[in-house]
Amino acid sequence: MINFLRVCLCVAYCLSVESVLWAAESAPSNEIIRAEHFLIKFEQKVERMRGQSFRLGYEENEALKRVKSLHEHYPDDPAVLQLFERSRGALMASKGEFMQILPEMLTYRENEKKLKEAFGALADKEWTSFLDRIGEKPDAIIPVAFPQPDSDRVSILTLQDRYVLLDDFEYPTNQFFDLGREFVWVGSGTKGYYYVEIGSAGWLGAYEAFKRYRRLVNRSLPESGKWTLLGQISGVDMIIPQAEKVKTIAGRWG
Repeated sequence: MINFLRVCLCVAYCLSVESVLWAAESAPSNEIIRAEHFLIKFEQKVERMRGQSFRLGYEENEALKRVKSLHEHYPDDPAVLQLFERSRGALMASKGEFMQILPEMLTYRENEKKLKEAFGALADKEWTSFLDRIGEKPDAIIPVAFPQPDSDRVSILTLQDRYVLLDDFEYPTNQFFDLGREFVWVGSGTKGYYYVEIGSAGWLGAYEAFKRYRRLVNRSLPESGKWTLLGQISGVDMIIPQAEKVKTIAGRWG
């Protein structure tokens, strides 16, 4: 009975030792040496290319193939793991210079979002407040921009210095010159025209503020497009609303 137990314990001990040896099995040194030989040549080529991308040749592919095979058969061998990390770095470098984007590098996006929200809320508040102040004066704002008031029937004295909201102001699409002055037209031949003089201090100051906002706060805001503009009527004039140097249409009152 005792001898049988000793035999069983001996067999169990041998099996356990064999299991430990199998679990801790290392890759053959000659395979490690061969794989590293090709990997070193791969790394040397990466160094010679100095950040430029290149196609993999025989030695590079051989290095990757050998390291991959070792990693599949001996995944826990420290030497194999080291080769695997080196080969992965060389492969990434062969595709050209790259930079890892860290979360802190994208902080500016969150800051830009907060700034846009803050400036947007302030702009809405100031816009509403400004319209309310103007609206306190009787007939300060022309209630409907179009059709444009007929200058033959409405005296300029009743229009001058009044405000008008123009929803279809397009800059620079509708920009044109007339006798040395620069305008943007809003309207059409059937509805009538408004001519916004953009060479004036009023326009230049507002547009510079817009460009600063775009540069410092909201770079995704288009530099041109269709906007809503609040203008103050300064007079009535006949102008040809056409961008081309050679005018092909008649003048229009606006």
